[in-house]
Amino acid sequence: MQHDQKLLAGFEQALRDAADEAKRLKPTYPATAFRKMLANHGGKGTADRLLASTDPASGFTELFMRGKENLKLSLECVVLKSPWRTLFTSDQLATARSRLLEVGCDLPDDDLISEEPPYVSPDELPSGRKYVEGAAKDVVVNAFERSAAARSACIAHYGRSCVVCGFNFGRAYGAIADGYIQVHHLRPLAAVNSEYEVDPIKDLRPVCANCHSVIHLGGELRMIEEVRRVVQIQSSL
Repeated sequence: MQHDQKLLAGFEQALRDAADEAKRLKPTYPATAFRKMLANHGGKGTADRLLASTDPASGFTELFMRGKENLKLSLECVVLKSPWRTLFTSDQLATARSRLLEVGCDLPDDDLISEEPPYVSPDELPSGRKYVEGAAKDVVVNAFERSAAARSACIAHYGRSCVVCGFNFGRAYGAIADGYIQVHHLRPLAAVNSEYEVDPIKDLRPVCANCHSVIHLGGELRMIEEVRRVVQIQSSL
């Protein structure tokens, strides 16, 4: 994939700026190995290598040990910010997001905003940051707040392909839709009428807009397995 050279240069500079700021922490973190990687592989190459690793780099741990808030200087956090996030695949963004969420670090506002679907339906509403969900709010219909952190954790676990049909917006439409997916609540919040603590892995699933619509078509709440069987039957005809 070809990327704009100015964007690549800007991303590398953003990483260097973060490393410079880390050096001013108390205790200081010089990020020597990270700077060497930048010199050898550039910003994008360094990010690709670190995001492909099973575990976060030692620098992630060093920043965390100096205070969780310092993870704003981590490669993972920089990757999730605009416009740098456009340089990366949905899987890479999910990896960065997962590492931050696993240690209880807030995601960058850019990433939370990007999680908002362009089409807002009663089942896919603007979201906040807490895992506690269900606070009623006034819209065209009686609706409930969504949790951006829970949504992000769900996508980090399951990925950005529809769990019903396997559709991936990035593969189908390219960069313009890369990373987009809706999230379905297995337990509809409209039936809860109170706040409850959502489990992103047990309660949520990433689904494409088409499958999401069919799940709720006609006011029904169809099981994911039921809709998946329909898709499989239709694709075999």
